[in-house]
Amino acid sequence: MAAIGAVPLIYAGLAAGAGSAALGGVMAFQQGQYQAKVAEQNAKYQASVAQQNAAFYTALGEQNAKTAEATAAAEETRMRRDRARRLAASAAKFGASGVQLTGSPLEVLANEASENEEAALLVRYGGQVEAQRQRLNAQIMARRELMGAGAALYSGQIGSDAYAGQGQASLLAGFGQAAGTSLLGIGQLQLTT
Repeated sequence: MAAIGAVPLIYAGLAAGAGSAALGGVMAFQQGQYQAKVAEQNAKYQASVAQQNAAFYTALGEQNAKTAEATAAAEETRMRRDRARRLAASAAKFGASGVQLTGSPLEVLANEASENEEAALLVRYGGQVEAQRQRLNAQIMARRELMGAGAALYSGQIGSDAYAGQGQASLLAGFGQAAGTSLLGIGQLQLTT
C-alpha cells in the first residue's frame, strides 16, 4: 500500500510525464509546420528563378534572331552591290570591245544578273532560317525553365504536405503518449492503493 503522502507525488509525476509528452508533440508539430513553410517558400523561389530564366531565354533568342536577320540583310546588300559592280564592269567591257549588247552578250549579262539575284535571296533566306532557329531554341529553353518552375512548385507542395502531416502525426503521438502515461499511472496508482 502506498503512503497517503506519496499519492500527490505520483499524480505530480504522472502530470509531468504527460505534460512532457504533450509538449514534445506540440514542438514536433510546430517544427513540421516550419519545415512545410520553408519547403513552400523554397519552391516559390525556385519557380520565380525559373520564370526569370525563361524570360531571359526568350529575350536572348529574339535578340539573336534579330542579329541574324540584320547580318543577313547587310550581307545581302553587300553582295548585291558587289555583284552590280561586276555586272556593270562586264557590260562596260562588252561596250568597250565594240560588241553590241544583243544576243549572246545580253544573255550572258542576264544570266549573271539572275545568278546574282538568286545568291542574294539565298543569303536572305539563310538569315531567316537562322533567326527562326534562334527563336525556336529560345522557346525550347524557356519551356524547359517553365516546366522546371511547375515541377518546383509541385515538389514544394508535396514537401509542405509531408512536413505538415509529420507534424500532425507527432502532435497526435505526443498527446497519445501523454494520455497513455496518465492512464498507465492511474492504473498503477489504483493497484497500489
